Amino acid sequence: MGIKLIQRIYLTGFMTSGKTTLGKILANIVGWDFVDIDSEIEKTQMESVTYIIEKRGIAEFRKLEKDEILRATQKEKVVVSLGGGALIDGDNLEVVKNSGILIYLKLSPAVLYERLKNKINRPLFQNGEGHPLPKNEAINKIKTLLSEREPGYLAADIIINFDKLSINSGVEELRKRISKIMRTEI
Repeated sequence: MGIKLIQRIYLTGFMTSGKTTLGKILANIVGWDFVDIDSEIEKTQMESVTYIIEKRGIAEFRKLEKDEILRATQKEKVVVSLGGGALIDGDNLEVVKNSGILIYLKLSPAVLYERLKNKINRPLFQNGEGHPLPKNEAINKIKTLLSEREPGYLAADIIINFDKLSINSGVEELRKRISKIMRTEI
């Protein structure tokens, strides 16, 4: 088996796992472009992801997401931040796995809760009046969503637990693990 030429690196994980932050840093390190699927949807639709989901429905959002993922596979030398639920769709998982390497930025429900608890742009973690869910309810929701999404996440070529890593050590770990797969120093 020869060395696989990697043209795309996909980052997956739960919301607030650091896909966009680390993706931008990683793209800068390897000298590639960066694409955030949610941001691309917002640009093409001229509406926020939250608005699209609330007004047009999750099925319409998932269709737009699939289109953007396919568009990203046409680019070369790109780091792509996937939406947290993108890999629920088996077609998306197959496309991603066949066109690049997939990295799962793994965090525990407790750490995810700490990152999510004060976010005002995450309607999934608010009650009907726009207030944050109580801690136990939010953690249970995280666990439920993770159980739905983790089969896709766990299909990743690289899984890195970020619970105890700083951004700098996380980037260094990513760099080492990607270098090993690409068999080149980055």
